[in-house]
Amino acid sequence: MRIPLIYIPKTKYKKFLYIEKKYNSKYPIIPIGCDCHPAHTLNSLFLRKISLPFDWLNIDPIHCFNYINDNIKCEFSFFKSNITTNERGYFIASKYPSAEFMHELKLDSSNNQEKFDRRIARFTELLPKKNIFIHTIPANSIKNKEDITIYIGSILRFKEIIHNDSTIHIYIRFDENITENETLASELYALLINNNIETTKYVRKLNKFGIWGNKKEYHSLLKNLKINIKQTFPDISIK
Repeated sequence: MRIPLIYIPKTKYKKFLYIEKKYNSKYPIIPIGCDCHPAHTLNSLFLRKISLPFDWLNIDPIHCFNYINDNIKCEFSFFKSNITTNERGYFIASKYPSAEFMHELKLDSSNNQEKFDRRIARFTELLPKKNIFIHTIPANSIKNKEDITIYIGSILRFKEIIHNDSTIHIYIRFDENITENETLASELYALLINNNIETTKYVRKLNKFGIWGNKKEYHSLLKNLKINIKQTFPDISIK
């Protein structure tokens, strides 16, 4: 809700009172790619309490869990080592060319290296505990049945790493409607359900709402993923 407070005619000076719904979760909700959408969704609902290493990365969707698994196995030794830029101008670690640090302008600086050290330390501390992991995969990123096999296998390996009571919640993301790449997306959906992964199909309506989709649908998205959140006192700010 946005309520006008101050407006000075013939100037651009305006102030509004914002009252936004705020939510809480009993257990940490950790975004794990494949891109920024899960972290943005949590931010919008005030559910993202801390910064973690995979929040704002753009990772190859099919190999995202392989990337996460390898970093955990290697204790993040290569997560940000031998930093270079790719053909798109984004920073990447030399071992992981398919993971772009899209929001980092100076990843090779000491300050940013230390920032990610802190994020890695938080993630490492949380990993043995009960967590809720949220992930998205674009429907159109699935090119063939082999992609599905690779993706499912990597998720099952991730399940072996995390706490037994932790849960994985994945939304298959469509740009305009759920008929996009329908055959492969439906096959993936069925396999995720069969492997006890909480899964839903989500249409972000790209043409109308842009890459983030409709913010008003985020609560429903988490509800469809069976992520238990509770509304708390609203966030009130003046901007």
